[in-house]
Formats: sequence, C-alpha cells, structure tokens
Amino acid sequence: MSFFEGILTKLSNAALCNDEAKLLGKEIAFSEKDTINLSQADFVSALRRLIESMPQLSLGTIDSFFHRMLGLFPLEFGLGVNLNNERV
Repeated sequence: MSFFEGILTKLSNAALCNDEAKLLGKEIAFSEKDTINLSQADFVSALRRLIESMPQLSLGTIDSFFHRMLGLFPLEFGLGVNLNNERV
C-alpha cells in the first residue's frame, strides 16, 4: 500500500465508522493530553476535500522535494552544475 492509499484508507474508515473516527482523532492529536473531537461527518468532509484536490496534489519524500528544489535553483544553492551534471 502506498503512502497516499494509506491516507485514503484511514480517512474512509473514519468516515464509515464512529470507532475508527475516534481512533483517528486520537492518532492525529499532538499529544495524549490533547483531545480532538472529530465526527464521522468531519472525516467525510476531509475525504471529499482530499479527493477533489487530488489533481493539484503532489506527494513525495523529503528527498525528492529537495532534489526538485536543487534542480530548479542550482545557482542559488551554490551549485555550478545542474543535477544532470551539465554545466550551467
């Protein structure tokens, strides 16, 4: 299962089941002291917004993010060549 599939699965489970909604609310709390009272309807709304924004969504690792930034701005990062080893 991919990272994105895991997100969709957790949100859909929480949207379908009140117990799963409570569990996910606990998982996304900042600490055990925090309580987030999210209902199934909240997770339905979050799932709908996520699905609607999928065309604009870009998920990746932090490594791929930095690789992309270095490729876009090699001179700003003090690199004399781009990441394909071509002289700039």
